[in-house]
Amino acid sequence: MKCIYRLLRLLPYSTIKAIFSFVAVLMYFALTSRRKIGLKNIELALGVDRAKAKKILFNTYLYFARMVSLNVKHLGDKKFIEKHFRIEGLENFEEALSHNKGVMFTTAHFGNFEMLVCGFAILKRPINVMVRPLDNKALDKLVLDIRQSCGNRVVSARLSTFDFLKMLQNRQIIGILADQYGGSKGLEVEFLGRSAKSSEGIALLSYKNKTPILPAYLKEEGKTYTIVIQKPIYPTDEPFKQAIHTIMRSIYAEFEEWIKKEPTKYLWMHNRWKT
Repeated sequence: MKCIYRLLRLLPYSTIKAIFSFVAVLMYFALTSRRKIGLKNIELALGVDRAKAKKILFNTYLYFARMVSLNVKHLGDKKFIEKHFRIEGLENFEEALSHNKGVMFTTAHFGNFEMLVCGFAILKRPINVMVRPLDNKALDKLVLDIRQSCGNRVVSARLSTFDFLKMLQNRQIIGILADQYGGSKGLEVEFLGRSAKSSEGIALLSYKNKTPILPAYLKEEGKTYTIVIQKPIYPTDEPFKQAIHTIMRSIYAEFEEWIKKEPTKYLWMHNRWKT
């Protein structure tokens, strides 16, 4: 796998994009179960008809093909990032950092979330990126090496709450994808007009350590990539359960705004609303 990755990285970006676009079209038509999940999610979340949903989903596959292509070619490429990336909302990061409680970045499976954290690490400061280890050990090792090539530290989502609290107490930065399915016992939160089972880990850490949460995404305009950092979300003084729900709903409200503006950049094929 590592050899294939290295060979692909030697190719021009246009060639890599053509390869992954072809693969994406094949996946769209071949993976019928994923296509059905995606179409249902789009119809219910955005309130569009089947024809519109098909157009959005097909373009979503093509978008993620371009995203993967860019990552294969340039993830960890310091010169490319320094030339084409910038940060908007850096004052929000500085404000969150000033509380000396650590900082948590959060984003969704929206846009190029891999380049988002890579760009921030190279331009500003490394992050502890929370991920779930892949089942395939060889692939997991390759992905781990690629992610850490930016200077970030990849940490397993299986670590204890104590481990993550210790990072925050040491004023470190943690990055978390917060839109994943939280399991049958997850916290129920409204997301795009539907009840979704959410993992409450990020809210729990924020509540326990009084750590600010910064929603962020990558804005793409031609060859310019802007890391957009939004205003901090702070834990409230409400009772525990209510505070956790308020934090998660605040995070999801930000995600909803991004997704409604650019729906083809969201990973609709994930069964986010399963019960």
